[in-house]
Amino acid sequence: MTVMQDVKSTDACVAGINCCSNTANSETSIDKSSVCMNPSSTSNVLYKPSNYDNWESNFNLCKQIDIEFENLKYIVRKFNFHERKFVTKEILHGINGAFRAGELTAIMGPSGSGKSTLLNVMTGFRATGVTGTICINGDPISTNSPSFRELSCYIHQDDLLRPLMTIGETMMLAAHLKLGFSTSKEYKQNLIKHILALLGLEHRYHVFAGKLSGGQKKRLAIALELISNPPVLFLDEPTTGLDSSSCSQCVSLLKKLASLGHTIVCTIHQPSALIFEMFDKLYTVVDGSCIYQGPVRELVPFLEGQDLVCPSYHNPADFLLEVAVGEHDRDLVKLINAANKKYHEDADNQQINVQRLLSRIKSKDACSKIAGNLKRFPNVMSKLTSFDYVKPAADEVALEEVKSLNASVGTREKLDDKDCDACPTGRGKINGRRSTAYKALHTEQASFIMQYFLLLNRIFICARRNYFLLLARLMSHIVIGLVFGYLYMNVGDKATTVLGNYVYLYGTILLLVYTGKMAVVLT
Repeated sequence: MTVMQDVKSTDACVAGINCCSNTANSETSIDKSSVCMNPSSTSNVLYKPSNYDNWESNFNLCKQIDIEFENLKYIVRKFNFHERKFVTKEILHGINGAFRAGELTAIMGPSGSGKSTLLNVMTGFRATGVTGTICINGDPISTNSPSFRELSCYIHQDDLLRPLMTIGETMMLAAHLKLGFSTSKEYKQNLIKHILALLGLEHRYHVFAGKLSGGQKKRLAIALELISNPPVLFLDEPTTGLDSSSCSQCVSLLKKLASLGHTIVCTIHQPSALIFEMFDKLYTVVDGSCIYQGPVRELVPFLEGQDLVCPSYHNPADFLLEVAVGEHDRDLVKLINAANKKYHEDADNQQINVQRLLSRIKSKDACSKIAGNLKRFPNVMSKLTSFDYVKPAADEVALEEVKSLNASVGTREKLDDKDCDACPTGRGKINGRRSTAYKALHTEQASFIMQYFLLLNRIFICARRNYFLLLARLMSHIVIGLVFGYLYMNVGDKATTVLGNYVYLYGTILLLVYTGKMAVVLT
């Protein structure tokens, strides 16, 4: 079932993931051409240029992605030297869950519970030993496939930034690599200004990355990924090592990006009460199992239903971690079963609500109510078009009615003619029955040769600005030259001195080669 979602801005378009079923492995590969950028634009770049007063509209997605996983397991196999045999250990124990578009989801749990492992599995960094089903908008997909990686990004906990490059230079290098040279430099500069304005880094444009604070480095790492505007962002503990103010700014930024339609999933260890309330959904992992998943506001009632009363003066996040480590003498198996039961009940209730809407959509009054509540249920339109038993003709009429009523109620989820063409009931094809032509995400990235010269230029810039390294290399050449000159002075060219000349030439060549390599290694 492919879920089509409407978007929030008239600059965006509704598009679907054009999936091709693979009967051999029951997986679906995502074609990167299935995500369109702007149907009315002739360029294949991601954002539509606009004035700076409306820069947030540049980050609206024309395709929102929901991720669901079921019975997900991760097993590692290592050789035990003491027992002289291979042993297996299960890290993730058949967990279920979903990450929705437009929501900021936090994966929380004590140290060693499997938070980062789950994130690595979802991003495809852990592929061997993974079993279970991972679906993108209802279609099974392999997360380590290149097509999925083009639709997602993974921001690690450690920021690998070049300290001797400015923010502007770092962003421009990333723009050249991701957008290629078919996009004009002026457009890239405007795009970079838009991104830095969104992240509050426009006043640090000419500052070296090494002089940024911890929070600014986190925002710069996010800015580098926003150049390609991926629908899905995974972050590994983005608030680690930051003070409370920087943590609040970082999570607020992620919240803003989620409101623009991104699917944002991040791991977090122990947030404060203020930061904890900023998250939309919570996914708690303990020893590779889930003990709670759902809205943050429903955490306390869920715990109360399990005879775990959180004191009013207590941070719910801290109380949940105390329960996870066993401080309140609660059987975690019961919590795991309760969490799984809640997950399936929520899924069934959502299915029932959609079926009720389907039974009423032929009524214009019902369409008016649905259109008036689109802001409350942003995924309704996508689910209404995903059922096979809906007649296309009736569905198209209903969509046209909802579209006309949408304009009157003034909600942000407006459908235009291009949107209807991209829906499953239009002239497209979903799940192997129809096909819709979409513009490529990034059809022309930097070629291998251009990547080589871009990275070579980065090395030259960093080496030129590292004055200490340049001085050290110069002094080492002078000292070694004096030593070699003193040792091999007046050696001559006789046959008895051939070995000495050979050693001299060999040492000189090694010196030139390895000192040249050290510039690359150190920068």
